[in-house]
Amino acid sequence: EVLPTLQKFCEPGDRAGKMGCIISSIDHCQYMNGEIWHLMRDIMEHTMSGRTSNTFRYVDLWTYTLQIPEDCLIGHQSPFSGILTWQLFLGGLCPARGRPSSDGSL
Repeated sequence: EVLPTLQKFCEPGDRAGKMGCIISSIDHCQYMNGEIWHLMRDIMEHTMSGRTSNTFRYVDLWTYTLQIPEDCLIGHQSPFSGILTWQLFLGGLCPARGRPSSDGSL
């Protein structure tokens, strides 16, 4: 299983321990009506449940991008959706004015 190795990599004292890591579900596009897409998102949430910490964060990108009114472009995030996703990721990793990075998961 890869998650214990990745979780260790993200802990304080290891290579990504200073700012931590983000694991995310897939993003949402309005065309993703098939059962497989919902299943993938549900499996990610279940897998990450109970594993998150200040340095090992889970972002439910499916739910986050579901709120964005921009359409996907041929099955991919729109530029606007991509910008908001990066803002979310970097805002959770990079300390702002001496404040620590965000807790747990979204």
